[in-house]
Amino acid sequence: MQGDIDKEFAHSGSNKGDISKWIRNLYHESRGAELPGTINPRVLENMFRQQSEPWRNIATVYIERIGTAIQRFNEAIFAEKISDDELRMKLMAKLSHRHGQTLDKASQQLIIILNDKRGGILQTVNHYFTNTLSAIRKERVLARLEDAGVKDGFAVDLTHILKSIHLSNEDQAINDIHNTLKAYYKVALKRFTDNVVL
Repeated sequence: MQGDIDKEFAHSGSNKGDISKWIRNLYHESRGAELPGTINPRVLENMFRQQSEPWRNIATVYIERIGTAIQRFNEAIFAEKISDDELRMKLMAKLSHRHGQTLDKASQQLIIILNDKRGGILQTVNHYFTNTLSAIRKERVLARLEDAGVKDGFAVDLTHILKSIHLSNEDQAINDIHNTLKAYYKVALKRFTDNVVL
């Protein structure tokens, strides 16, 4: 990672867009007793929580929009099918109360889902995480090889390649954090979205 902006995986912090700078800053701020070049798991948890912070608002707006759509549909279908104004109003009042209860339950369930997905340790048994992490690492190595001038079908000087693609312990840790966070975020977002869909 040469300070490039990963357009697919921007973070929601103040220096929006430059994910590697954000990761490097948090990595430095969070250094603990771990060996140089290794990753403190708490750093990943902290970064994931920051990355997924917008989920609550996005899901809340989604639930509100679904609620509004259902309410409008009910009003329209009742107006079309029930000509008796008094009966229609009574049914709408009863339905409106249940509608409100359902939205309240959906909001409570959202809090449970958010706490489950964003709290605690980062874990998954989904093979998509390991496949994605492997693909991201491969892309990164291939990009460094291309930057070193390596192309298919050409003879190469391995010493030159090793010098060109070798990373410092810190840069390797930053790459590992980025790769892991990106792969985990993709899995977690899919799970979260599946749980929120009404």
